Amino acid sequence: MIAAPRAVVAVVAAGCLLAASAWPARAHQGHVLLRSERTLKLEIDGRQGLRIVVTVNYGEEEMLRLCRRADENGDGVLDDREASAHLEQWGEELRRELPVRLDGSFRRVVWTDQFFEPTGPIVRRPGTLEMAGRVSVPTGRHELFF
Repeated sequence: MIAAPRAVVAVVAAGCLLAASAWPARAHQGHVLLRSERTLKLEIDGRQGLRIVVTVNYGEEEMLRLCRRADENGDGVLDDREASAHLEQWGEELRRELPVRLDGSFRRVVWTDQFFEPTGPIVRRPGTLEMAGRVSVPTGRHELFF
């Protein structure tokens, strides 16, 4: 085995760094979403109760369709009011489709903290919808069912 001189290693390393800096850095999920990816997160503590976070990441085509449906006036731009109206409708769907029972009794989830991205001109690009809900849970041991 022949050891490479330090100068050669330094030049190769510098070349790799320069080549890598020529491409812009982009954050991504590590895979392409064709349709959607859903995530449900649960947090519970003795003071604030149960916090549920529903996140849906959409691929480009699905997000385009969703934005077009949410564009109530059909002007090709999704404004904050239209995004909020769509999230309100989604919140109603979540109330029906994601029931929560605590100790055998159904509990109302208060859906708040809404997020809709992207808004603005409707073009083909991925996007995310997220909503957080809260359920009051008294201290102690309980059975929780989703």
